[in-house]
This record gives sequence, C-alpha cells and structure tokens, in this order.
Amino acid sequence: MKEDIHVLVQLIHKKRSPRPSGPIAEKWLTDMAWNYSQKCTSVDPLERPDVETLVSELKEKLMVSSFEYESSLAILLDSEYW
Repeated sequence: MKEDIHVLVQLIHKKRSPRPSGPIAEKWLTDMAWNYSQKCTSVDPLERPDVETLVSELKEKLMVSSFEYESSLAILLDSEYW
C-alpha cells in the first residue's frame, strides 16, 4: 500500500518512478509489462490506451508468444536431441 501511494503522488507531480530492479523484478517485470505500465500511467491522459485497445494488444501479443512457445516446443520435441 505504501508503494501505491508513492506512485500516485509521483503521478500527481508529473514524475515517473524508475523501473524497479533486483532479482524479482528482473524475473517477472518483462519489457512488455514495463512498457504497458508506462503507457497506462502516462502523465498525459490522452497517451493512455483505452481498455479495448489494451485488451486487444495484449491478446495479440500473448497469442504470438504462445504460438512461438508452442512452435519452439514442437521443434524441440521433434529434434534428434532426445
């Protein structure tokens, strides 16, 4: 909760928090997630995506990621390595 309030105060003063670092952030805060968090918390409300755009873009990106993962897995499973 303390961090949430800090972010809101920063936004009110038109300041951005730096990208978190450390082992947890490096593991879970992907470039895509960070970029969307920046878009959604833009100081200029007109730069923030609407919900429909956000959902559409995320579905598209996640479907591509899923397809790439499944394709890579299929190649790996079919390889002569095993």
